[in-house]
Amino acid sequence: MSRSRDVTLLILDDGETKEVKVRRGIVKNFNLIVLGTALFVVGLVIALFFFIYNYSYTQFVAMENQKLLIKNYELSQQIVSLNDSIENELGDRIDELDKANVLVDSIKKYLKNRGVNIDNKLTELADDSSNDKWLISASNKTNASDKAKGIYNQQQLSYLYDTLTKIPLGFPHVGRITSPFGYRVHPITKQRSSLHSGMDIAGVTGAPVKATADGIVTFAGTGSGYGRMIKIKHGYGYSTTYAHLSKIQVRNNQTVKAGDVIGNVGSSGRSTGPHLHYEIRYNDQPINPNPYLSLGN
Repeated sequence: MSRSRDVTLLILDDGETKEVKVRRGIVKNFNLIVLGTALFVVGLVIALFFFIYNYSYTQFVAMENQKLLIKNYELSQQIVSLNDSIENELGDRIDELDKANVLVDSIKKYLKNRGVNIDNKLTELADDSSNDKWLISASNKTNASDKAKGIYNQQQLSYLYDTLTKIPLGFPHVGRITSPFGYRVHPITKQRSSLHSGMDIAGVTGAPVKATADGIVTFAGTGSGYGRMIKIKHGYGYSTTYAHLSKIQVRNNQTVKAGDVIGNVGSSGRSTGPHLHYEIRYNDQPINPNPYLSLGN
């Protein structure tokens, strides 16, 4: 007798019995069907999870990228603004340095007109590149290391300053010039003298008298006709004399700096009143102090 292909299932529902016939193959593979269905559902859930996760992550990344783009734009605008500011400041600095270079050239010319040629020394210092701090002129903005004309390093400027302080410059005492350098009628003898070897500057007795350049005091005492006087030897063949003083405040062989108070205005020696007789000598020959009273002369 052949086995039936169907399996009868009895279902009890409120006291009633129902018969359901199910194919024997389905019952036999029920576990596999349930397992397959479960795996399908699990796989579907996992796929849905990853889909939602990827979508959320993509949206998060997009938002972050948007924030970064905005931040990048803001930073780029700040960089543009900073570059403009730097360019403006650099332009102002270069303009200032150009003016400084013009002044340095003016000083070189001033010294050269007074017998002090420093071009060779400046060239020598320019060749020594150790510890250089360059000043760049507007004509050479593109190459900061080019040692061209109009560019001065710290050593050159220090040398220029040192040279300038050894040349008599400015007034030893600020006052009215009552008798200039040159031939004149002597205020005491009323006769035309050979040469007034300096200039007389009016002042009040006791007013300070200052050295007009760095140097060494070669004489501090009393001279014939000059009264109390001071002589200072400077560099490059220059010396200065300060006469008719009421008081001397330095001694022989003392080193003085430009601007140091060395004595006081007076009327000692052959004098008609309180004033300062001021002389500049170059290679021991008296010269007119007037061109040395300011850098522009």
